[in-house]
Amino acid sequence: VTGGGFPDNLPRVLPDGLRAVVTPGAWEWPALFRFIREKGNVPEEEMLRVFNCGVGMVLFVAPDRAADVRRRLAATGESVLAVGRVEKGPRGVRFA
Repeated sequence: VTGGGFPDNLPRVLPDGLRAVVTPGAWEWPALFRFIREKGNVPEEEMLRVFNCGVGMVLFVAPDRAADVRRRLAATGESVLAVGRVEKGPRGVRFA
C-alpha cells in the first residue's frame, strides 16, 4: 500500500461489484502514524486515504485458502494479519 493509501490502491485489483472492507483497528498503528493522527488532529479516514498506516502489502485470499496462505507466509517470517474482507458493493473501500 503506497501513495493514495487504501482507497486508491485496493480497488485496482477488485472486479466491478466487489469492495474491500478494511478494519483499521485490526492492526497496531506504528507510533509515527499515531503521532500524526493525534497531534495533527487528522481524522482516521483521512489517515487511511493518505498513508498505509503500517500495512505494507495487502493480499486478497479466498476464505478457503486463508489458513494455508497465512501458514506459508508465517513460515517465511512474515507478519500476517487479517485486516478486512471483501463484500458485494460498488468497487472501492469501506472502513468498518
